[in-house]
Amino acid sequence: MDHDVVAAHNLHRQTIFRESDVGRLKAECAVRHLLTLNSESQLVAIPRAMTPDAAMTLIPEFDIVIDAADEVAVTYALSDLCKRRNTPFISASVAGRMGYVGGFCRNAPSYRAIFPALPDRVMTCGDTGVMGPVVAVMGALQAQMVLDVLMDTTPSPSA
Repeated sequence: MDHDVVAAHNLHRQTIFRESDVGRLKAECAVRHLLTLNSESQLVAIPRAMTPDAAMTLIPEFDIVIDAADEVAVTYALSDLCKRRNTPFISASVAGRMGYVGGFCRNAPSYRAIFPALPDRVMTCGDTGVMGPVVAVMGALQAQMVLDVLMDTTPSPSA
């Protein structure tokens, strides 16, 4: 789910996209590319912005929610909803050369429990830039956490 279009300045860190995708909807390009990797996958592109209202209608359908939102307010809204629905929530974020990845909700604390309030200053990609290798590391850790939840490993990121 993403309402944005592919931009050339994102290609260094959003490696699923190609130069030929510039100007096209990210959600549709991602689905098209992933289907070339596994044509038996069942994927749906949702080219719209994630909002609290959109989350309310979509999250009941999913077994796990993976967050890579550009806005921390969306992360709070998704976590709040996942906590209420008892849905595992795996979140990651990068700004500059720093990042985090964490497993929240289900039986673990929510994002809001760990970070009770929005920070006074929120770093954005536009302010700080984003180093592609940091995105790769955080994305790999996030993918591992998602697999751990789906395979019900112990300990689980959302246990």
